[in-house]
This record gives sequence, C-alpha cells and structure tokens, in this order.
Amino acid sequence: KSQFINRLPPYLTVQFMRFFWKQANELTGAKGGKSKILKGVLFSKVIDLYDLCSEETKEVLNLGRKIESKMLKEDKNFKVENIKKIEGQEMIPTGRYQLIAVLTHKGRSSESGHYIGWVHKKDEKWLKYDDDEVSMVGTQEILELKGGGDWHMAYICFFKMLEVPFMEIED
Repeated sequence: KSQFINRLPPYLTVQFMRFFWKQANELTGAKGGKSKILKGVLFSKVIDLYDLCSEETKEVLNLGRKIESKMLKEDKNFKVENIKKIEGQEMIPTGRYQLIAVLTHKGRSSESGHYIGWVHKKDEKWLKYDDDEVSMVGTQEILELKGGGDWHMAYICFFKMLEVPFMEIED
C-alpha cells in the first residue's frame, strides 16, 4: 500500500529515534532499560517532499518551482528562503522545507544529559541557546549535530515551508 501527501503543512517537525528500550539478557546478566542510540544521523539544511506528494499536490508544487526558477533567472542573488510573506499575498509552496531549528541532547544516558536549542537567525548564522547563555554559531556547526558519540545529537529538527508569491507564468 502506498500513501501520498495531499496537503503540506507550513512547518514540519522531524523527531529522530534516539532512545529505545533494551531487553534484559539473563545469559549475560545485562539489565534492561532505556538506552540511547549513538549512531549518527545526517540531516540537511533543506529537504524536498516533492516525491512524497500526490499528483494533484505536485501540480501546485510545479507551479511554485516554475515561479522560483523565473525569479532566479531575473535575479541571480535570489533566495527563496529570504522571501517575506506580505499580508493578503497568495503564496505557492515549492515542496521544499528549510531547517529553522534543532533540539539536541548531549550525554550517553536517556536518564541524564543536557538539551540545547539551536535557532536559525539569518544566512549562515544560528543562535545556540544553552540554558541562560546565548551564542552565535555557523551553519557548519549545526550540520555536525548528527551525533555518533558524546557530542550533541539532533533529537528534533524543525523545518519551515519555502514558498514563492503567486504570479502568472507563460509556458
């Protein structure tokens, strides 16, 4: 059975499975309990849901992508992520989403550790919210939050839909 997306949400939340319940092993004497999955998981600044959408939804996304291409031809510095929605303006989705925030967990145990929030500010600048301390970091540091050991591991990623303003396009 296959299912496709008929309507895209304005924001998308992706939660990574980072903890699991480990069964006790009587032979080895290992105790059961919650465990942290330390394997690294790569994620991207932009994700594209086009292939997961229904044919009807793809028609709308195709229009959004054509508008985006036209805007890029007219202005080489154009970036869809910099578009600000104006009140009353019809926006068309492109099917792509931009990473806007990450929640990470640092530590080996599901019972302890430290959670930190990372929020996109502008361009390649991000804010790191570590309790009452806020600092500026770059995009490369965000993409290194994939995990794989004792460093911060992305637990939840938040994405915002990328849209363009509606305009007539000639075929």
